Amino acid sequence: MGTSLELGRLSPLNWFRTDSRSPRDISVRTDERQDVLPLSRLHRGIDRIFEDFFDDFGLMSAGSGLASVGQDMLRPKVDIVEGKQAYTLEIEVPGVEHKDIDVRVREGTLTIAGEKRQEKHEDGAQVHRIERNYGAFQRTIELPEDVDDAAISAQFKSGVLTVTVPRKPEAVQKSQGKKIEVSAA
Repeated sequence: MGTSLELGRLSPLNWFRTDSRSPRDISVRTDERQDVLPLSRLHRGIDRIFEDFFDDFGLMSAGSGLASVGQDMLRPKVDIVEGKQAYTLEIEVPGVEHKDIDVRVREGTLTIAGEKRQEKHEDGAQVHRIERNYGAFQRTIELPEDVDDAAISAQFKSGVLTVTVPRKPEAVQKSQGKKIEVSAA
């Protein structure tokens, strides 16, 4: 009905210690009746709450399924900063080459997609461990109404994609306000 996993292994303090434990040592048990048992439904609901909490901080929860580990790790983290003239989005995509990134805007939605490709090894090379994640990723971000879609630009440097989303000139004027002269009566 649950997953057997040492929580101490998830601590960043333990990440670089020698790890001789193989994935086959992690036991996962399922119960065919789990959908009809009220306690099991409650347990899964609580697991989802914790997974959502950990996702908000960019962490992988202890209860997340092993099959979803690769998918979770390929969800780039995004910082969004609102300035007077533009919004700036900084997206972490380490190990991705700029030619493998696609940025599109359509109907007020910005989509950032790409792929982190696995490096090729020389013929006959024996791989002992692969811990890095590879594959496709995509982030979709709804843009505010005050953006100038035609002027969006993107730059890629050192594993960080910076997307600049300028605001419409009239929106910039509104945000700066207008000084009202006070006349003597």
